[in-house]
Amino acid sequence: TQGMVTFELGKFYEDVTLEIFDTEGRLINRQEGNGLVFHFNMSDSKLKKGIYFVKITGEEFGIHSSKVVKY
Repeated sequence: TQGMVTFELGKFYEDVTLEIFDTEGRLINRQEGNGLVFHFNMSDSKLKKGIYFVKITGEEFGIHSSKVVKY
């Protein structure tokens, strides 16, 4: 689906948190759960074009961060 961003963790993890922040540090979305793959719809109408930061946290792997650009 257009606008869908997929974060694949490589293997199944428990107690994972995925957070999306804007450039001003405001939390845009938060998902918690268990799994291998997490999806986030960037075409959501409340999201403006710009840069967003993704933080994925889990007890088994620590913290992973990434940048996503919506255009």
